[in-house]
Amino acid sequence: MTHNMNFFDIILRYAALMIIVIIGGALGSLPVMLLGMPFFFAAILGWCPIFAALGINNHKGAMDIDPNCASNH
Repeated sequence: MTHNMNFFDIILRYAALMIIVIIGGALGSLPVMLLGMPFFFAAILGWCPIFAALGINNHKGAMDIDPNCASNH
């Protein structure tokens, strides 16, 4: 499984997760809070099954950084 989400996509997943969990907590509803779990797993893994099914890949790959170059810091 390769990454198919960029940093912005991951941040959006975390924001959706927090909103859903807060609403579920305010309502006192565990099932509503559990609706946030797919967003959590997508954000943690950096992989979205919907993006994969649609062939979308926003992940640009790791930046090529030379650890010996002083200008990278």
